[in-house]
Amino acid sequence: SKFTYDGNQKTPVWTGYDSSKMTMSGNSTGTNAGNYTVSFTPTANYKWTDGTTTAKSITWNIAKAAGSLSLSKTSVVLNTNKLSDTVTVTRSGTGAISATSSNTNIATVSLNGNVVTINSVNKASGTATITIKVAADTNYNAPTDKTISVSAEFVPAKAALKNMSWADIRKVSDAGLADDYWAVGDAKQIKVNGTVGSTAINMDVWAFILGFDHNSAKEGSNRIHFQIGKVSESGNQICFVDSTYGSYNANNGSFTMNPAANSSGSKNAGGWKDSHMRKTLLGSENNPTSPTAGTFMNALPSDLRAVMKSVTKYSDNTGGTTNAASAITATTDYLFLLSEFEVQGARTYASQYEQNSQLQYDFYKNNPNQKVRYKHNATTTTARWWLRSVYAGYTYYFCRVNTGGSASNSSSGLSRGVAPAFCV
Repeated sequence: SKFTYDGNQKTPVWTGYDSSKMTMSGNSTGTNAGNYTVSFTPTANYKWTDGTTTAKSITWNIAKAAGSLSLSKTSVVLNTNKLSDTVTVTRSGTGAISATSSNTNIATVSLNGNVVTINSVNKASGTATITIKVAADTNYNAPTDKTISVSAEFVPAKAALKNMSWADIRKVSDAGLADDYWAVGDAKQIKVNGTVGSTAINMDVWAFILGFDHNSAKEGSNRIHFQIGKVSESGNQICFVDSTYGSYNANNGSFTMNPAANSSGSKNAGGWKDSHMRKTLLGSENNPTSPTAGTFMNALPSDLRAVMKSVTKYSDNTGGTTNAASAITATTDYLFLLSEFEVQGARTYASQYEQNSQLQYDFYKNNPNQKVRYKHNATTTTARWWLRSVYAGYTYYFCRVNTGGSASNSSSGLSRGVAPAFCV
């Protein structure tokens, strides 16, 4: 008979065995895998066919069972909140367990019984593969090895914002440590390159920090809020303008809140949410990794777009003559304009209810005289720049910042400067 270990006692059946003519001795039963020997000796008056009467031995076998191996988890993430993790190994039998790391600069392993502990090494970021082996034992063959993938995700060492990659800036932001690394007003250079609406732009410009976790209870936590931009790290702030700046423009490529040929055609119905500026020019609703051609989003560098976070902004999204709390609703934005209150810290023309869901940005709170912006293509010429707030109670105005930095408003069909903001 052929036997395989299953924990039960096995007893072979012997062909030709006759207990009246021979005696059996040795291991006639067995439970564990292995070889067993049984001897048969003729009794008195009997002999083997070869004429002998000495005992003859036969070896029989119980084969090892197939081994099994399972893990409580097959992937582990190490980060600042979890410097180590454990994985429980379950296997058949008592075969020795071993664990090895493919990259001991990232993760090391230790073993206590059947529990594998995976430890970060110096909070280094990277990946490693932990291979788990189980040796054969008395009753089981060695099972197939299994692996655990390790991803170590730690923030990089502190460095100036301008010297950090956007990917590393995102790691710091995700960890909630950005305000420990940088300060409001710190800036990083980006290239804006593409056709925005009808305007071709190819310019190195600096994006600067407006605030950390700004209004996070309403807008989202672990976010660094940036605005575009400055001509240099500490130079003039600029806004982007088209060739019809200061005039009415009915074209869909215009830097208007809503295109119009004249004041009577201008409107603010639908407020920020339904504005041409938000949907068509900025592309604020679009996923940054799949931007729409012709939008400002599409002109931003891909490494920045890859790490941008959405933000929940509250604005007057009704417009018209409504000035009511019910007009203030939320939008999800990736690239947005600031509101009047976020810049000025006071209400002049915007809905009196917007500020109930908004806060002034720290940058403008700390730098009340830095609201003046210059044209991106004439960096010593001041410009009026758009805000997303409706001029409450009127049907065709949106708020803006005046050339001297004060609160003002314009008909939605006028071309003005654009200074978008985003979050990482």
